[in-house]
Amino acid sequence: MLITGKTTAAEQKTGGTATLVVASSEASTQQKQRANYVCDGTADDVQINAALTQAANAGGGKVFLTEGGFTLTDTIEIPSHTIFTGAGPNTKLTFATSVGDKTMITNNCDYTPGSRHATGNENITIRDMYIDGDKANRGSGADSIWTVGFNTVENLVIENLIVVNGWTTSIRTEFCSYVVIANNRVHNPGDDCIAINEETYHCSCYGNMVSDAGKGGKSYGASNGIEIQDGSRDIAVVGNTIENCDVDGIQVSVHSGKDPCINVAINANTVRNFGDFGISIQGNSSDYHKSVTVANNQVIFTLDDASYALCATYAEDVVFTGNSINTRYFGGRLMNSNKNVTLANNSFKCSLSAGNTLTGFSFSGTLTNIRFDGNQVNNFGWKGVGISGTVDNMHVVNNHIAGCTHGSGSCVRWDSPTSSKCVVNGNYLQGTHWSYDAATSTWNVLASGWTETWNTKDT
Repeated sequence: MLITGKTTAAEQKTGGTATLVVASSEASTQQKQRANYVCDGTADDVQINAALTQAANAGGGKVFLTEGGFTLTDTIEIPSHTIFTGAGPNTKLTFATSVGDKTMITNNCDYTPGSRHATGNENITIRDMYIDGDKANRGSGADSIWTVGFNTVENLVIENLIVVNGWTTSIRTEFCSYVVIANNRVHNPGDDCIAINEETYHCSCYGNMVSDAGKGGKSYGASNGIEIQDGSRDIAVVGNTIENCDVDGIQVSVHSGKDPCINVAINANTVRNFGDFGISIQGNSSDYHKSVTVANNQVIFTLDDASYALCATYAEDVVFTGNSINTRYFGGRLMNSNKNVTLANNSFKCSLSAGNTLTGFSFSGTLTNIRFDGNQVNNFGWKGVGISGTVDNMHVVNNHIAGCTHGSGSCVRWDSPTSSKCVVNGNYLQGTHWSYDAATSTWNVLASGWTETWNTKDT
């Protein structure tokens, strides 16, 4: 049932901002009597979109959904200058089971996914509702089908949502700027929980709890907890909790032909149990991510089949500092090519029994201007630090590396005959031994270009 024509006195006087109420079919009689639009539980998107259109015609405003269920058969499209809000988790939106693969909630510019819209929208907020993507009853899935997704919006707020069972990505932005993604609960999507993608600029993503990306059947891609991708810049991912994701907890990545990400801060997050990397920075040979800080995060892994807690590849001007790693697998890795990377004051701890065959931190590929300084590496039985590849100007200084007790292990294994201008200085090393190259496997043989001074070795 569609009810129209109800406006407030203030709106009649000014023609200004609308405040419109859409009542669920499950709402009380009193709520329905006060509502501008009343739904009947079938194709409730008709009433909701009518309210949003009325708000747009008034120059913007608020569209409020009451408590209760709303069944959708088509996409909800939010116009500019509009707050789209529910009453909290008891406002529940889901698609009818007959609906095929469609984006559930987006903005109302007629865009092509993956392309910046010529005009776009501005000043949109969505908040305070429960959104069920119902992926179990959807089709095979496809790229750019989102539960909540926006393209080309300036000043966008996505907050206090519960988003579950997304078909692909639960919350996604493309070509948006000045974005806040805050205090949402996201669970069990087919792809990423939160994707800050396609040249999203100036985005703060904080206080979110995300879990089970790619789990529970119908996984449609490399499912990460939080992904920053393809030319996004000035991004802060702070104070989120990420659990049990199929691939990475937090990933910074780039597709071939896209721009890398610039100025990304990943700070004070908790990442638990992941399929591949806890926090990863993944560029490619022609597109280095630049100016990335990974600071004061906790990465905890209680299983035995991940890759690394921290990882960077094809990255430049990166700082890992103050992170706490507790894992039953490898601690971290720089691989392929990296420039100007500092790893300082991190704690890497392996929870396996002594004498295990794991490595605290591995360096490989082409590495330029690398500093491993003031870190604690504990109980990785085979290698505390393993270094190979082509290394130029690397300092391994002031670290405490202990528990390397495997029979063929070493606190520092420098297996790189092409190194130059490298320093191993001021470290405390406790373990079986440490070695400078694979051919000699003895700690007291120096290859050319290395300097060793006042390291304390306790075997």
